[in-house]
Amino acid sequence: MSFLKEWNEKGALFAQQINEMVAYAAAHGWDKVVQKEISDQREHLAPEILAALRQANKNNTVNAFRESCPPSLAPFAKYISEKCESIWDIHFLDADRVVFLTGAPYQKRQSYLWDPQNDKLEKLDPAIVAIGKSPRNNCFAIASKNRIITTAGWDGAVIYEFKYPEMKITQMIPFNDGLQVLLITPNGIYITINGDCVLIHPVYSQEEEEDDDAEYGTEIDMEHGALSPDNKLISFGEQASNHRVGGNNGIFNIAPASEYPHYTMFSKDGAQVLLNSCHMYHGATIIVPTNNLKKKPKVINEEDRVYAGVATEEGFIWGNASGYIKAYDYKGKYLWQYYIGGTISGMAVSEDESTLYVGTYAGGLHQLKLNAGQRDNHTIGTGKHYEECRWIFWEGEDGPLKW
Repeated sequence: MSFLKEWNEKGALFAQQINEMVAYAAAHGWDKVVQKEISDQREHLAPEILAALRQANKNNTVNAFRESCPPSLAPFAKYISEKCESIWDIHFLDADRVVFLTGAPYQKRQSYLWDPQNDKLEKLDPAIVAIGKSPRNNCFAIASKNRIITTAGWDGAVIYEFKYPEMKITQMIPFNDGLQVLLITPNGIYITINGDCVLIHPVYSQEEEEDDDAEYGTEIDMEHGALSPDNKLISFGEQASNHRVGGNNGIFNIAPASEYPHYTMFSKDGAQVLLNSCHMYHGATIIVPTNNLKKKPKVINEEDRVYAGVATEEGFIWGNASGYIKAYDYKGKYLWQYYIGGTISGMAVSEDESTLYVGTYAGGLHQLKLNAGQRDNHTIGTGKHYEECRWIFWEGEDGPLKW
């Protein structure tokens, strides 16, 4: 198949050119880089590659196809714009199993369970609209219309059942004991207390509520939040707020380093909170020690608009608007980057931190093996990782495609 030969030659050249440019910039600075137009020249091959991928899925020969045809995203830009289903709420279960949702909160959603060891992708109850996992203790929260249940482990005993108002759920995080849930929604940020949803943001003064011009109860944008591993602190924000972090001793406002608060997460030990703010598709990321929230934040990145992330023993891993995954240690030192493609929409890491699962707005769910070397010469990035496989969720297909 001549199209495979062209796909591989041009894909390898594209990756080489990008990696060489990044290496030069790392050594000499981006201001010394002579900008050249580097583009993936394989869009015309996309129909043949996609047809071959469909056939490989039907024939159960995906592994062989993958070896002969390493995947790429850019050539499929037309298909992505027309068909993609974003991947959200990715959570690690056990033995490499993960659950996740397709579709944004304002779209029709479908939940799945993927078991890589048994090569099984299973559709779950279509009534599920959101899934959350506690920072510790393996507690899960599952939301259907107006009802949330928390369970001890996936498919474990029910701990509590909550009712919530009719609203879309952007993000949901159960507390470690399953008796409370942090709800991030376009209508505000809530904590369940004794079974009731209590609004914690935005909160208006009495004067603002009485002001006819006050937009009390209207929607917020770019809403996000996180629970500390010990559940003593909450970090949250939205486009019109500061970063807000605190607990029983009060909530602290921290000014964003860029324009608009966009994402937050805690370090694995809870000693730091990471805060990202954005402007268009760029942004800035700061870290603050949680035992001194008044301390001047440390800026560790001034490039990325962060959409998803995980905390490991080594540091933070996040995904940005440009399809890159980046890693920084807890001192703020840059470690590596790896290109997936498509804006990153979700992320989870296995318990032993050897496997990273990444979802994108382009409809991809990617399984990466960390620190295991690179698999082929199509890899773009500085990290020594390889992609085991990916699932592609595009409307109009007979089903998800594995690559």
